[in-house]
Amino acid sequence: TTPSCKMLKTGYIRMQEVPRSADHNAQRTFFLWFVDMDQVCKLILDEMLRTIWVLLAKREDKKRACDDFIGVGGEVSDLTPSQLKQYQALEHTVERLTAAVLRLDETVMIMRDAESQQSMLDLRNRVD
Repeated sequence: TTPSCKMLKTGYIRMQEVPRSADHNAQRTFFLWFVDMDQVCKLILDEMLRTIWVLLAKREDKKRACDDFIGVGGEVSDLTPSQLKQYQALEHTVERLTAAVLRLDETVMIMRDAESQQSMLDLRNRVD
């Protein structure tokens, strides 16, 4: 599938057919592509929020795995060297997932702020 077909299926771009004849023959039809930026911004925000949800779920799974390594009332110092290495790898993964969530959350905040500022500008232009 071409990138433009994927973008059309996901709603990032839209297509309009302009027939040159009444029979709507594809060979005699213009296909116009356009982008509805408001719709694209909403799609991107939805995708980012969905990604945050997935990352948070993965982070919780990794944190649970870390807790399982230590056990109830256990200490990290009680782990064998190989277990400690696995535990540290899990902790590193949790940290990276947390950083990814924070970055995405910041991006969502910026996009929402830009969206609200654009709405305010549109409202001012209508009043004037």
